[in-house]
Amino acid sequence: LLRDVGVPEPELRASQYPWQLSGGLRQRALIASAIACNPRLIIADEPTTALDATVQAQVIALLESLRGEDNALLMVSHDLSVVSRLADRVAVMRHGVIVEEGSTEQVLQDPRHPYTQLLLRAAKAVHFQPTRRLLTAVEPEPAPQGEILLEARELSKTFVGPDGKTRTVLNQVSLQLRRGETLGVVGESGCGKTTLTRLILGLETADAGEVWIKGQRWSDLDARQKREARRAVQVVFQDPLSSFDPR
Repeated sequence: LLRDVGVPEPELRASQYPWQLSGGLRQRALIASAIACNPRLIIADEPTTALDATVQAQVIALLESLRGEDNALLMVSHDLSVVSRLADRVAVMRHGVIVEEGSTEQVLQDPRHPYTQLLLRAAKAVHFQPTRRLLTAVEPEPAPQGEILLEARELSKTFVGPDGKTRTVLNQVSLQLRRGETLGVVGESGCGKTTLTRLILGLETADAGEVWIKGQRWSDLDARQKREARRAVQVVFQDPLSSFDPR
């Protein structure tokens, strides 16, 4: 089951504690436990929220395969693309009331209620913005020349698993972030994104490499100085948009 929901090294992961897994891996483990007894009714409340796109597709395919004549699936989701793929019928709720219900094709292709129409327009605006262009057609913009606020140099981090083996989570990761710039770090669940964030915040100690915040090297600061430096840094919780509707 862990393998079916995309958990790598399932024999190893089965012996780990939840705090040793990434958010996406915990989500997959919960899905595996929910389907372990072949239930007649599966209630899936945002089952793919914390998953990256590749694993999300795998979990959706698994949920599709579980549907049959002897069982049923209740999918609760704000993601219209997931609903359109899995659901035979759709019920749209607002303020605790079902405002529209019908076949998936009818509700998503020819919505009758103004609220459903609003949701669909918002979803299309998010995914199909007319101002966006193909990546191949985008001319590179000059890089910001502002002050370097964050710099990481060749960060490496390893962890010892419950089997006693050492695994490399980060391998010589370097990046720079300047004032006025936005840097996106993208990758599958478990690839090391959260570990990188914790190293930047000084919540973990790197095996190798250094982090600078506004020209200050974290390893040179004592506990009081780190508290002072952190006043210039704020953290947004994991998956900040995961529970929001398309508006």
